[in-house]
Amino acid sequence: MRILPLTVVLLLAGTSIVVGRDQSIDDLEKAVEKKVVVFEKKLKSEKDKALKAFDFQIAAVRRAPDLDAATKASLIAILTKQKEHFDKTGEWPENNDMLLAGIDYASRISSAYVSVGAAFDRLISKCLDDEDYEAAKKYGDRKRDYEKEKLGTDRLLDGTKWRGTLTNGKTSTLFHLNLGKIEGNILEGRIHIDPHRQGHPIQDIRGTIQGNVIEAKTTNQIQGKNRPRQMRAVLMGNKIIMAIDAIEPDKHPEKWVWLEQR
Repeated sequence: MRILPLTVVLLLAGTSIVVGRDQSIDDLEKAVEKKVVVFEKKLKSEKDKALKAFDFQIAAVRRAPDLDAATKASLIAILTKQKEHFDKTGEWPENNDMLLAGIDYASRISSAYVSVGAAFDRLISKCLDDEDYEAAKKYGDRKRDYEKEKLGTDRLLDGTKWRGTLTNGKTSTLFHLNLGKIEGNILEGRIHIDPHRQGHPIQDIRGTIQGNVIEAKTTNQIQGKNRPRQMRAVLMGNKIIMAIDAIEPDKHPEKWVWLEQR
């Protein structure tokens, strides 16, 4: 029985990989490079779509019948500045009018990356089959570095704390997300709602990470009263944008939160 080094086992935690027996490491490395080329073209086209989303919102402000000229000018200036900042840095603005466009953009990037990640995993698995652990580690490091550069996944680490404000567009509440154990693509953590209030709701969460997208559900109710919830979050630059909804639909509207690491 072959015993794999721990660092190599962790590279493949949570993955299911099938590698053709006739594929060489060189073939699989070329496959990774082809997937990367396609993905980076997709990155550019998705960024162009995201920039057009800013233009669409600016046009909506111009057409808004209930806004006076001064308010329109102010909002357009803000959106224009936020568009320029996103174009330069890739950081999505904390603007509720652009929330859904931001989640949509980040989700499409994550979906586009799936084939790249799978190609890397096939290459790593082939190295393991050949018992070339040094090469497996090299390609695993390359995969992590690429995800760090393109998806910012290095920020999603055990023990990191994220802080923000939960809102439904009318009322706002402080919200804390503490990431706990992360193994492979499985994530555990804990959320605090209105944490400065004595007896505030505290819930454990469990879910998955795919690229820069987190999908999770509440599990244990640690303190206070709250309904079971499901959440979908995307990492965008230095922020997490999270949409939260009740698992059982009720009169309570969906809420969302912008989180920054603290």
